[in-house]
Parts: sequence; structure tokens; C-alpha cells
Amino acid sequence: MANALFELGLEDIPARFISNCITDLKTRIEKKCRTARISTSDTTIKTYATHRRLAIILTDLLPQQPELHQQIDGPGLVISRDDAGQWLPPAIGFAKKYGVSPDDLGSRVNDKGQPIVTLEILQPGQPTNAVLSTIFCEAVHEMPLPIAMVWGNGVGPFIRPIKWICALFDNHGISGTLFNVNFGTTTYGHRFLTQGDTPALGASIPLSSPTDYVDALAAHHVCVCAATRRERIGDQLRLHTDVHDNALLDEVVYLAESPVVLPISFDPTFLELPHDVLTACLKKHQKAFLVHQKNTLEPSCLIIADSITDTNRESVIAGNKRVMQARLTDAQFFWTMDIQKNGFSTWNNHLKNRVFQDGMGSVFDKVERTCYLCNTIIDQIQESKSFRDIVARAAHRCKADLASEMVMEFPELQGTMGAYYAIVFRELPSVALAIRDHYKPRYDGDTMPETLAGAVLSIADRIDTIITCFENNAIPTGSRDPWGIRRAMIAIARIIIHFNMPLNIMQCLEDATLVINRPLSDRTQECAIFFKQRLKTVWADYGISSDMFDWVSDYLLSNTLLAYTNSCQLATIQTESPDDYALLVETAHRVARIVPSDWQKAPILTQMFCLPIETEAYTAFANIPPSNGAFNETLYPHLIVFCRILANYFDTVLIHSDNPDESANRRQFMAVINDYFNSFGNWSCLKKHT
Repeated sequence: MANALFELGLEDIPARFISNCITDLKTRIEKKCRTARISTSDTTIKTYATHRRLAIILTDLLPQQPELHQQIDGPGLVISRDDAGQWLPPAIGFAKKYGVSPDDLGSRVNDKGQPIVTLEILQPGQPTNAVLSTIFCEAVHEMPLPIAMVWGNGVGPFIRPIKWICALFDNHGISGTLFNVNFGTTTYGHRFLTQGDTPALGASIPLSSPTDYVDALAAHHVCVCAATRRERIGDQLRLHTDVHDNALLDEVVYLAESPVVLPISFDPTFLELPHDVLTACLKKHQKAFLVHQKNTLEPSCLIIADSITDTNRESVIAGNKRVMQARLTDAQFFWTMDIQKNGFSTWNNHLKNRVFQDGMGSVFDKVERTCYLCNTIIDQIQESKSFRDIVARAAHRCKADLASEMVMEFPELQGTMGAYYAIVFRELPSVALAIRDHYKPRYDGDTMPETLAGAVLSIADRIDTIITCFENNAIPTGSRDPWGIRRAMIAIARIIIHFNMPLNIMQCLEDATLVINRPLSDRTQECAIFFKQRLKTVWADYGISSDMFDWVSDYLLSNTLLAYTNSCQLATIQTESPDDYALLVETAHRVARIVPSDWQKAPILTQMFCLPIETEAYTAFANIPPSNGAFNETLYPHLIVFCRILANYFDTVLIHSDNPDESANRRQFMAVINDYFNSFGNWSCLKKHT
């Protein structure tokens, strides 16, 4: 078995793109190796990446492709050769297609018993090193590029200009050229901690084997394994702080090839700034971690430095300290100015000059629409006047911080700063919490709003954005969703479920359409259909099968909470009592088949029951609690008892009897039962198997 190395040396790649890029490169190379028949079940592929290089090491590859034996079927023999044995045009064309003589063709009887022309092809295997050259080049060219550059004389596009390529197959180099750069057997050490003929690259490191790669770079101050760097940085962080930002750690892992954690102190007066402001400022400008000791914030932070030596350590610390002082002073100035010279009323007036969307008014207009939608939601969930007042104050102030100096500098703090300013301006804590939470959840896995007021405001804000996007033809297509409409729809559903809100989403969508002075139209229905498709993702995330999603599809938007609770209850029955589930589904299907689609309803005449089982079934049905559409635990046992009795009913009673009045009465009974089942959902969507 053999090993291979492929390394791309590049100009600095933005850290946020590296993880996806190296994963995509690995996936493509792995797939192509399988297709090329040079990998086995023992083959492993490891990835290595820094901001200067993307590398793949493959182990246990086959040294050569195995021979490929193919049997290709051609046209029927009867149309390929005449009675004299001469080849006819179909066979001649088939042979020409594969570059052989018709005399090289054979014949066989196919699975249908028909004689056909065949061609046996034996393709010899190619040396793996020759195959890898093509694989590496194709994989790189096929990578999706988060950003693209062209350099030199129109070379590219790629993420960043390529400076070198190192490609090895065991002890030999692989020949190839990519973006006008020839494959070689040399990599390069740390750009500043080693010296070479080309200062910008670092010391050149000739490699004789892929297995030497990691150790050779380590000897030249490059920790090429991202997991090792992460562990090293994490260990150093824990020496100084009790907690750290894992998301920031994932980013800084790709900012240094020889990472060193340096503590930087700052003036304790900056601790008077809100914690979120300190975090955002230090994270944005210096990728720094705040120091926490015993749940207390210290006037110090930690930076991840590269190129640190005994001679430059103090100067690096001093330089970072100067930058940090300046940036924190700016943040302190923004905070002071916002409090002294601004306020919610002033900021809201500024919002009148900020366009929300073309043709959809300003951000101020959006605030007014959001306030209206909050009232629509509160009307549905029937909360108190005091609650309505809290939501109204929060709604009128929820976007005001967009005009603040702090949010203009740190956009990621919108909502968060609104809550801080609300406290400073002596708003109720409940109002501040609603302002803070109306952007939540911001992403998959984020926390929910803490209060119901925040949940109402969050839904109203998102509903307005969704409708304005659909009415303004800013509809998501493919992977393009600049307004985050898909994420907003999923968030609304999760908030409804989390807070048990009996909300009619369809009514909210319609009200949001009317409040922007647009009529209800096909766009409204298009939005509703799109919303339903997003809810399927939510159901799947909660482990509910697609057929149970379809079961409640008719009222997904009119009562999302009920649709969810009904789905959960039926899913529980399927898991815990599969026999009961099968009985329910089979009964619902059987009853539905009996009732004609054009059946005219009429009263059920109990005096026409002529068999005891008819009376027993009718009595059992009458004992089932009335349906309000909720398929709950109270109703379920009664329904199961009835279904068991109805199974005996079907074994005993002939629906279509000789007496037409009896038949009509029995079908009427079935129609009422069918209506009851349909009050929960469309049972025809459910699979019968357990």
C-alpha cells in the first residue's frame, strides 16, 4: 500500500472560510479516489490547514489501479448481422463508437431472452501517481469558492493566489501543474520564525515522504494540525481564564501557525462598559478573549499571537495594548454619547431616514407595522392589557438602537444595546428583556426569548420581514436567502412550540399583507406554501416523520401548536403502542373508503339498528369525548376502544344490505365517524405499517 500528500500553499486565507474549504477538498478527493479505483476500505484521508496552506494526506492507497473488465451491451443480434454473417449498420456504428472493429464484437442472450451484440473491454490499470495528478487538479477546480480572486495574467479564480504546491506519492513527486504552478516536493516553514531564500515564504523544506510532513513542519515552527492547535490554545487559555468563547476559539485556530497566548491588561475603568460591548470590541478588533476569574471579569484579555520570540514578546504586548486602549476608548465614547445626547425618541426619528426595503418604507415604518402585528398576535393569545402595554413599549423601541453610535460600530449588538439603553433610560425590566430578545433565536441552537413579550415581538418583527420580502419579490431561491426568510420561518415555529402559543400564522400573514396596503393575492398563498415547507424541517428536527407532518398539513398554519401536539401524540402512540397505531390508521382508512365523496349527510336512525353490534358501536362512539381537533391523551383510550369494537362491527355487519334504508343509515354512521377522524387530520397520508 502507498501514501500520498497534496499541499496547496497560498496567500493568507480568511479564517472563516478555511474549515469548509479543507472539508470540501477532502470530500472531493475521497470520492474521486473511489471512482478511480485506487482506494480501499483501509484508505484514510487526513486534513491539515492553516491560513497559509491546505493539505491532504492519504494513506493505504493502491499502488496501481486494478484492471477494469467491462461487458457493454449493444443492439439486437437480429438487426446487427444478416443471414450471410455480414455486419449491418447498427453493429458497425456500435463498434465505431468504442473504437474497435465489428469483428471484435461478441454476442450473448440478455435477461429478456434476446440475442444481442456485446463488447468485452479490458482496461489496464494506470499507476496511482499518474491518476492522483488528475484527481488533485480536478478537485481543486471543482471546489465552490466562498470568495474568488484572479491574479497575475488572469490566473485563477481561486480563494487566494497559490504560492507553491507540494505533491508526493511515497518517495516520489507527482507531476502536474495547477494555476500555472508546477507540483513540487518542497513545502515551507513558518513565514517569520524561519528564514529562506524567499523571505515571504519561510525556510524551504524538501520532503521525501508524506509521512514526514507533520514532523518536518513542526521542526520549522508550524503546527499544521488544526485540532492540535486548538488544544494548545485551549490549554493556554485555561491557565488565565475560567471561561472562553468557543466560537472565537474556532476562528483563531486558523490565524496562527505557531500560536502563543499573550495576556494584555487594560484600564479597569473600561469594566464600567457593558460586558457585551467589551466582548464585541475586543473580539472585532483583536480577536481577544476576556479574562474571567471566579465569575469576576478582570481588566485583562488574551490574544492569540504568531511569530513570538523572547526578543519581541514585550513589544508585541505593548503594541496590542496601545491598540486596545484606543479601541476601548472609542467604545467608551460611543456609550457616553449615546446616553448623553440621544434617546429612543431621537433615534426613532432618525429611523425615518433609513430605508427598510425599496417601496416598503423606512425602518420607522417597519416599527409601526410591527406594533400593529403585535396587537394582532396578542388578540389571538388573549393576554392582559398590562401585557399589551409592555409589548407596545418594547415594540416602539425595538429598532431605535440601530441609530445609536454603538450599534453603527458593532452591528452585531443590535437588540442587545437597545436593552442596555432601556435600563439606562429607566424602562421596565420586562420592556428591556423584550427588546433584547426580539432577535432571538438568531441561529440554529440559539436560546429562545426569555419572556412571552419578547416572543410576541420576535414573531411580529419576523412576520413583517417575511411578507415584505415576498411582496417585494425578494423571495429566497436556491441557497440564496439574504434576508434570512427560511431561518425566520423556522424560528417562528419554534417560538410558538416553546411558548405553547395558539397562534394562527395564516391570519398574521394576511394582516401583515394588508397593513402594507397590498391585497391578498397569489403572493400571500406562495408565502404560505413556502412557510409550510419550512415547518417540515421543524417537524423533522423534533423527530416527527414526514407522513405525520402531512397528516396535519391542512391546519399547519392556522393552528401550528395544535398541529405539533397532535403529531407528537400520534408519534408517541406509534412508538409505544404500535398495535394501537396500526389499528387507528387501518380503521380510519377503512371508514374513509366506505363514505362516497358526494354523500349527503342525514340523521342517524338508531331504531334501524338490527344487530347488537350496531348499538354497541354507536354507544362506544357516543362515549368518545367531543372533538375540538385535539388528539390528546384523554381522547386516545376511548378512540382505541371504539376502533376495536368497530373491527368486530366490520366482521359482522354488511354495510351494503338488501334494505337500501339500512344501507343508507349505516353509511351515514360511517360518514359521521369519518368526519370525527378527519377533525384531527388527513389519515390517508399515514402509512399503515408500524
